[in-house]
Amino acid sequence: MLQLAAALVFGSLALAQEERQEPVPLVVHDPFFSLWSSRTGPTTGATAHASGRVVPMCVLARIDGDKVVRLLGGEPQEIPAPDQSATVVDFTTTRFSSLVAGVELELAFVTPALPDDLDVLAWPVTYVELQARSSDGNEHSIDFYLDVAALAAVEAPSERVQGRLVAIEGLETACVEALDPPWRAPSSTRERLECGIVFASARQGPGVRANFGPADELRRAFVERRSASVSPSFLEPRAAADGASAISLRLEGRAGAGYVTAKSDAAPVLARAILAYDEPWSVRYGEERLRPYWRRDGMDVAALLQAVDAAGEQVVARCNEFDRELSSDLIASGGASWMQACRLAYRPTRGASKLCADRNGRPLIFVRGADAGHAISPANAVGTGALQQLLLSSDLAKAMLVPLLERAASSAWKAPFAPHDLGTFPHAAGPADETVTNRATSVADCADLILLVAAICQREGRVELAARYWQSLSSWSSFLAEETSTMKDSGLDSTTHAKSVLALAAIAQIARQMGSTQRALELELLARTQAAEWENLASTQGAGVVDPSLALAWNKALQLELFGAKLESREREPAFLRALADPSLWSKWFARGAKGPLTWATAPLPTGQSLVSDARSGATRWSWTENEPAANWQQPEFDAASWPMASGAFGAPLADTKLVRTTWTAPTLWLRRNFELTSVPGEEVRLAIELVGDAEVWLNGAFAARLSSGARGYLLESLTAEARAALRVGANVLALRCSGGTETSTVDAGLVTVPRPKDR
Repeated sequence: MLQLAAALVFGSLALAQEERQEPVPLVVHDPFFSLWSSRTGPTTGATAHASGRVVPMCVLARIDGDKVVRLLGGEPQEIPAPDQSATVVDFTTTRFSSLVAGVELELAFVTPALPDDLDVLAWPVTYVELQARSSDGNEHSIDFYLDVAALAAVEAPSERVQGRLVAIEGLETACVEALDPPWRAPSSTRERLECGIVFASARQGPGVRANFGPADELRRAFVERRSASVSPSFLEPRAAADGASAISLRLEGRAGAGYVTAKSDAAPVLARAILAYDEPWSVRYGEERLRPYWRRDGMDVAALLQAVDAAGEQVVARCNEFDRELSSDLIASGGASWMQACRLAYRPTRGASKLCADRNGRPLIFVRGADAGHAISPANAVGTGALQQLLLSSDLAKAMLVPLLERAASSAWKAPFAPHDLGTFPHAAGPADETVTNRATSVADCADLILLVAAICQREGRVELAARYWQSLSSWSSFLAEETSTMKDSGLDSTTHAKSVLALAAIAQIARQMGSTQRALELELLARTQAAEWENLASTQGAGVVDPSLALAWNKALQLELFGAKLESREREPAFLRALADPSLWSKWFARGAKGPLTWATAPLPTGQSLVSDARSGATRWSWTENEPAANWQQPEFDAASWPMASGAFGAPLADTKLVRTTWTAPTLWLRRNFELTSVPGEEVRLAIELVGDAEVWLNGAFAARLSSGARGYLLESLTAEARAALRVGANVLALRCSGGTETSTVDAGLVTVPRPKDR
């Protein structure tokens, strides 16, 4: 009966998923921590990363001490799976329900993507719950097993990992950590900025055990009710695919008793586990590396897992209420099919987004594009993602837009149109160039960003966001005006043309609010002239030539009144866009997520002022050696007169930079550089470094930084408090010990000053 009810209620959703051929979301946190199940069922095949890379997971349940069933994963096939399983995909939760041996089982994956709570939204976690209820009137004992392949921590099976148990008070925890820095791996295209660590954790109890070992042995040990036999050598570094290693959790009770007892006359009982992901850095933004948002105030993974465990019941209840209420409101606004489309779009948007903290602790969201080049924050992907955020949270919508707006406002961007992207994920160091390679793309990018800024300003009832970036927005409006001056000559497709016309009308509204009346009149006149031409085309051409749905939805959402009522939409507008045109819907949800205006503002894209120059401003002179020096080589009093002098940067023969002036071929390189200061800066001093390899850095003998990097271009790295305090008026020494050993090893360094972060 449970299966039948679920199938009837969610049958149309399942059909929609099948038609779209989409996998089922399980763990969907960001582009790295993203695991999905087959769309044909939880046990019909292996789970996989969002990219399609296989990352096996397995969930087993033991009923009454002897019957073991497989609830998730394609292996081990000798363990039977339920004959039928109903799948329910909600906004934050995926549930698999089945009936086995007189027990109703529900396996749930809950990712707490609550848009009105940035702290919880930023948690890189998913709760895994197994609920059980007796369906035959008898009591049943239930045990629970979960494992995740070590492949979840790496990009390629050949990359090395190391598994271990983690001592966290109150929790039983295992983790698997990627060991190979991205710059060392043989792949030339890398997804990661730093190595990842995947955790499996559960509240401590007599029958709760975490482990790391061969997946086959871990599963057999659970089935046979014995301790897993894992060789000590298995805990040494190894390739992720070697031995099909995995982290696992066993939640068991005494023999015959079970971890939980399912009854028919009581609420379902449950077992809960946590899957989590950690990384020291998330995204390179300009010359900075940004931390995950949840780490912005110094929280570590132990504190995170303890907080997530303690809040589990409350947070899951909030997720259930969020799913129920938003579903109900969307059905009332646009019908069940539209609600289902929004459901299907919700977690994929989350899974494509990386939530980071800038140096003031404010949120920035970077989106991974779906293109083959893995662009970071392409304007079209930001536009799609921000539509969802516009309904649910002012903070999230702005956090997604601001990286592009900041890049356009920086001195590094000279073009009159919007940047299409920020580089290649996860390196938001800037787009490759500023030339118009595709006019229609540049028009669409400008239009998308203007419409989103206008929508945020309208919903907040303020124009602060537009005022902050007005120079860029004004430039883009001039670009749009020129490109769309006459429709017949524009060469744009009808959808792009319509968006550009809407953007001109939207920017006219903002110009009027900012007191630029003449500019507003000019833009309004052009927008209405172009809208009339477009509307005539849309009303006379057949379906498939012009689809007015997107234009009509934006027209209504921003109350632009550009298009008349004679147009009828022939296609469904994108998920969530219709919500912006329903005042009762967006006003309710947007108000929940809206926060203060200027107090939220992110720190501008930093540009360091040179204190000690690097190779970008010309040849720099270093004392250097490839022979190991005396132990005090980094101290100011060390005599390096016997070391040869050379110009930076230093690099291997295939170093990917034109700044190399001295060839570096040895495994290790020692560098010293003397510089003078007339005063100690009041601003924050950072290390400007280009590095492919490892480096340790000292200032006047004080340890300053330990770094690993493979990123092309310079990064601004923070210094230790001891190193900052060691700077002095007069003579100073910057010293580096660098490890390379690859064909692209590179190093160069200097010091810069940047404004100190604001108090939060």
